[in-house]
Amino acid sequence: MAQPIGNTGSREAKHLSTMSMPEMFDLQKRVFADSTEVKDIQASTGALMSLFKADPFTGTDGGWKTVIETDSQTFGNEQPEGSNPQMIKYGIGRTLNYTYIDYGNSISVTARAMRDNKYAEVFKRLTELPRLMMNRRYLDGVHQFTFGMVDSYTNLDGRVVSTLCVDGVRPFFNAHTLVHSTRTWTNIVPSNPSFSKAGLLAAELLFKTQIMDNFGIEKPVTPTHLITTNDPTLVYNVRQILGSVTELGQTNANVINALNKYQHVILPRMDSTSLGAYDSTKKDMYVLGRFGTSDGVDIRFSEAEGITMKAPHVDEMNGNVTSRVEGSWIFKMVSARAMVTSNGTGI
Repeated sequence: MAQPIGNTGSREAKHLSTMSMPEMFDLQKRVFADSTEVKDIQASTGALMSLFKADPFTGTDGGWKTVIETDSQTFGNEQPEGSNPQMIKYGIGRTLNYTYIDYGNSISVTARAMRDNKYAEVFKRLTELPRLMMNRRYLDGVHQFTFGMVDSYTNLDGRVVSTLCVDGVRPFFNAHTLVHSTRTWTNIVPSNPSFSKAGLLAAELLFKTQIMDNFGIEKPVTPTHLITTNDPTLVYNVRQILGSVTELGQTNANVINALNKYQHVILPRMDSTSLGAYDSTKKDMYVLGRFGTSDGVDIRFSEAEGITMKAPHVDEMNGNVTSRVEGSWIFKMVSARAMVTSNGTGI
């Protein structure tokens, strides 16, 4: 942990009560950056963010994002001799609007704590702020998957969060509709099997039969990521199946494992309640999808302001020091096409 030394051209230790606000702010940031817990949060957040498309709010958005579905036919047409080329089918579909949410917390340290130089206590309290924001941002993001099978959920602040996609239904649904066709499609693995070779192959089959353009024509895509909770048994089974060089259970070393082709992303708290507490009913959930490409899942992280630590403020009346942190963002599932799931409960 960083030491309470003010770098002001002197090598002498300084009491908290004699530090200037810029010195305190600088030390607060250095102590925060040195936290191992914060580094763990950053690692989990990095894995999560790799699944989202960055779509930040800009000054021209007016605080709102508008996404309009567009699609064109999959196959080209013949052009008989002497005729004009046939105009393609191009469709404009449904519209989704969303805005960001503001977040903020503050904390105060008494003048007495500063005067008594309670360094550890003071900076533990001050550095809580950005850690809280980082945990909350991660929770908001992972809950895009956690609550993908319901239309909405009530978050830890008591606000109802809609999960509906551009097609007007929840992300994981057995009857997604298409704009220019009466066909429907599902992205729930039949019978919600627990993770196994058979369960993974059943999920793969949906990528062949259930990914369609808006005109109802199958448009197969290749999945790239397998997402799971951090349940030890589930992680063990996934690593056995994905990580083996040969077919699992085979004694013939020449039988290759055809399933070691996905990036395994482990998301802690994917099996949680809306408050972030452990929910054992979700521990076996897994998601197979295509992420990070233009033809993959359209799931976005739209940020208006990053997590920002504000300089401490001193109350001239009582000498107490108040720090605050703020940020503004939203995670939004626009379209769940190219993503399938099983909750692992079995038949």
